[in-house]
Amino acid sequence: MRATDQIAHLGAAFYFTPETVEVGKAHGLGGLRFYIIGRGGVLGDVDADVVRAAFGYFQPEMVRKLWESSVAIMPPREAARLYISCAHELGRRKLAGVDGLGAFVDAATTVIGSVEGTSLPLFAGVRAEPVPDDAPAAAMHQVMVLRELRGSVHLLALT
Repeated sequence: MRATDQIAHLGAAFYFTPETVEVGKAHGLGGLRFYIIGRGGVLGDVDADVVRAAFGYFQPEMVRKLWESSVAIMPPREAARLYISCAHELGRRKLAGVDGLGAFVDAATTVIGSVEGTSLPLFAGVRAEPVPDDAPAAAMHQVMVLRELRGSVHLLALT
């Protein structure tokens, strides 16, 4: 249980940092819309019902409103890559100099690669995004992917 709590916390650590919110604002999205299109954007240019199905925990009309207003501003995949880059930057700021990051990235990559991915759309979408070459950003990327795995499996189990 301790690992899943840490993955949930660390994988979401960049979601609403002032730096991430500022990036969203700079692109006309703000914090919550950037979160919705940033995470859901890995699904591509889809109807809000697809995003809601992948998010699952959120009120459907809220997701629809935020998704539709966001895609009117920025293409979903572009927003997802921008959002994910915020995770990479957090990793660079906070994890530079941490010993063992390369080993963590290797282990996380093995775990992530071993998952088949059926019925786990957010996980599969974010897993398909490129992993940075530098260890601090790669570590944050992979913990973000592991968080989506955890959340997607949990949602599937609840469903």
